Amino acid sequence: MTAPRISRGSRQLGRTPAALLPPTSGARGAASAPKYPLFAGIRWSLALVAFAAYVYSITSYKVHIGTEAMTVALLALPLERTGLRFGGPIPWMIAFLGWCALGLATTSYPDIVWDQTIELAKIAAVMIVAANVITTRSRFRLYVVFTLAICALYPVRGTLINYFLVGERLMGRAVWNHIYNNPNDLAAYCLLQISLTVALLATERTRWIRMCAVVGAAILALIILLTQSRGAFIGLAVFALIVFRDRLRELKRLVGPLIVSMIVLMFVPDSAWKRFGTITKATDTQSIASEDNGSADQRRQLWGVAVSVIAENPVTGVGLGAYQEAHFAAANRSSSVGPAARGHRDAHSTYLRVLAETGVVGFICFAGLIGAVLVNAERQRRRIRSVQPDLAQQLGCLELGLVGFLVAGIWGSYELLVFLYLHVILIHVATQLSAQPPQQVAPRGRPIPVAGRRPGDKYLRRFAN
Repeated sequence: MTAPRISRGSRQLGRTPAALLPPTSGARGAASAPKYPLFAGIRWSLALVAFAAYVYSITSYKVHIGTEAMTVALLALPLERTGLRFGGPIPWMIAFLGWCALGLATTSYPDIVWDQTIELAKIAAVMIVAANVITTRSRFRLYVVFTLAICALYPVRGTLINYFLVGERLMGRAVWNHIYNNPNDLAAYCLLQISLTVALLATERTRWIRMCAVVGAAILALIILLTQSRGAFIGLAVFALIVFRDRLRELKRLVGPLIVSMIVLMFVPDSAWKRFGTITKATDTQSIASEDNGSADQRRQLWGVAVSVIAENPVTGVGLGAYQEAHFAAANRSSSVGPAARGHRDAHSTYLRVLAETGVVGFICFAGLIGAVLVNAERQRRRIRSVQPDLAQQLGCLELGLVGFLVAGIWGSYELLVFLYLHVILIHVATQLSAQPPQQVAPRGRPIPVAGRRPGDKYLRRFAN
């Protein structure tokens, strides 16, 4: 059910309108999930528009204005009415950035570390802008819909055309271009986006948005399977099992997801299932080598070199971004490293790479940045799940998307992927917004009378926050 619409001619200021009251039960479709136009209640600002331009630039790669857009957004932040906010994961990010900057004094590769530290500083700026721009429920909704729309128009569309029409694949695995030309990176990115689609379904009541979200979730799941990324496959499985755990109690609620799943599975090639099948044969090196071209055995060798690099630099690390140079030196010093693990190679693990580059202190800052947000979000989700179940479900989906991404990070290096930090900020913002009292917005942004005012007082414009 949807919240009742507020009458245009209402003049009853002496008592609280029913639509403004918080939900009194756990019924779905309560005040936490109104149905109103996409742009209703949005307070536009220069910082918001510049931030949207930045998201478009880094997702589509059609216009290279990311740095310029973020500069404008930073300069326009003081104009925001809510004041500057530096809570949540931002202090952890500043500590992580500061520690990486101190690594310039100990690293053997100062030029590389300097460049990567500047990149990390840019990501920190993005986090600050996002936390200060996505400050209302209407802006949160706009950001999610806008991000998913850009994702559908560019990486999703391009990947599907590449795979099914052009036939451009990487050893049978789905890829696109730019940062999406690595199947593992593309799959990890899709994990975050699929959590946004499911989170949108938890609260959205506008039919066309819901339909697009359902189709988008199915296509994103298909792309993850087509990339044949085993880490992302495990992350997707964890996400799906927990999200649909409650549906197992009611068979009729599983019909829709099962139909969509069967349609998706029709497009997955046999080579993908053979590759996923090697997950259960982690100890059978000879069998894995014959089925996945030695990928798993090569990764174990890479991890061995990464462990040796960590052991040599446990506290300070080798410097942010300098892992490949350190890997090259460590592999050359060891006679037991096979040819597949020699050269300037990556660690193929987010956690091993962070430990190797920034040491134990840097890893604690990185883990604290993510862990603090997840802990706070989970506490808030449990606190509101009985009174605002839709918002609690939305928050849970965002958490699970990050957890699935972190699982995939065991087999891929994503510590400098800006989408990870945008998702962390999104969870932080969703946590803060869910702590606010539920509010309604009149259709097309019409003013809503504030309860408790004396007869004769003026109306105050009150939009959905």
